[in-house]
Amino acid sequence: MRLTDTINSKLPEGQPESPLKQTLRFFGSMQLGIFLILLLAVISAYATLQEMEQAIQYIYSSWWYLSILSFTSLNLLLCTVQRIGPMFRLAYRPNKIASVDSVKSMPVYREVHCQGHENPLDTAAQAFKRAGLRVTLAKTDFGHVVFGERGRLGYFGSTLVT
Repeated sequence: MRLTDTINSKLPEGQPESPLKQTLRFFGSMQLGIFLILLLAVISAYATLQEMEQAIQYIYSSWWYLSILSFTSLNLLLCTVQRIGPMFRLAYRPNKIASVDSVKSMPVYREVHCQGHENPLDTAAQAFKRAGLRVTLAKTDFGHVVFGERGRLGYFGSTLVT
């Protein structure tokens, strides 16, 4: 599910989205960002074929080139703002309840056999801790859950680089 699907799903059926939200969604779209970056690349490639003074005077200092740069900056800012909330929820409020099948479909998982142990939850928690994970124990409708995680800040790596 994309972020725009989540935003649109909060609207009651038949109610149009406000013009401000439509405008912000347009200027914050990834498609517009890709188009603007490609446009800047083509213009910059053309400018490099010109003499330096001409390129600076007629291209790099022109109102339309500076406008494209401004829209690209606005697009990058809006893309970042739109995506920071879902990243924050993933990092700091992850879904700690999962089915056995969804856990087995994860790229990395480990089964811990706890037969013969007094407290299997503690055994699983210790195994997670030995693997360097932060451990959370929770009681759910399905039983007890041992949740291990690491690298919360890794979700924000691409945002910090840009």
